[in-house]
Amino acid sequence: MKKGKYKAIIIGAGQIGATYDNPNSKDILTHANAYKNSKEISEIAFVDTDKQSLDNACKKWDSSGFNNLEEALQRFKPEIISVCVPSESHYDSLKRIADFKPKLVLSEKPITLKPKLSKEICEIYEQNNILLSVNYTRRFDKYIHTLKEKIINNSYGEILNCSIIYTKGILNNGCHVLNLIEYLFGIINSYKVLRQIEDYNNPHGDKTLDAWVTTQNCSSVHIIGASEKAYSILEMDILFEKIRINYNQFGLKVTEQHIRRDPIFEGYQDLEEGINNKTNLNLAIREYIHNGIQAIQGAPLISSARSALNSEELCHEMLATSQKI
Repeated sequence: MKKGKYKAIIIGAGQIGATYDNPNSKDILTHANAYKNSKEISEIAFVDTDKQSLDNACKKWDSSGFNNLEEALQRFKPEIISVCVPSESHYDSLKRIADFKPKLVLSEKPITLKPKLSKEICEIYEQNNILLSVNYTRRFDKYIHTLKEKIINNSYGEILNCSIIYTKGILNNGCHVLNLIEYLFGIINSYKVLRQIEDYNNPHGDKTLDAWVTTQNCSSVHIIGASEKAYSILEMDILFEKIRINYNQFGLKVTEQHIRRDPIFEGYQDLEEGINNKTNLNLAIREYIHNGIQAIQGAPLISSARSALNSEELCHEMLATSQKI
């Protein structure tokens, strides 16, 4: 057992909980690996009703396992709980956890499938003084942190335009887009839905939307829906007064292009060839859990339940608006 202040339980021994990586991975892509790499965590355990998944996760991560949530909470007594079950099970899991009153709950998005239920969960957790953070991953990429500071300090000048391409539904992946927009550019003031397409099988009526939005600090953000049937993509292109930044491959890489004098046409300026760098998105879940632990000790949550609820409500509102097109 490691020396650490807190014990953590992971509810759900699937991909984001346990299987996306392994103990020797350089990339940290699971809650299990993030906990194993935290000096603040002494021990972890899994909860899953699927015996094979549970056994595999426990063996892989050298941990305890339970097939019943209440038993796990009473016997293991965790201070921190990760919710990594399918979205359909979030509401039930989060309500049952609240009765136990842990210090911190780290949930995959969305909070629940319905904004009304997500609001109820937010209120329950606030009333019980339980910290609830939702994993909007890009908020925990150090490159995005730096970019946000550059925007606040006006280091790149005016934001001229932003465009974001995504696939697989406004509720499924588009929520990441809207959440990132508000994290970087401030609250969305207005929007107009331009188009809807069905590009994946979804039982909840999700659609992939094109939209134009305005925010506190960017007057023109174009959200462009592509088709998941062809391939997956999530890419953000920001034109600043002094630089162009393309955040691509779902955020794993970034290309920066600075302004230069046009080498051919005198009197014009264009953009130099891009400088390509990797971001820290492959370690974002480690930062997510680290921020949660810091919040126990008094720091603010980078991705609070209320900010997540705002994104959920906006997604559902836009989806409802799209039905009128």
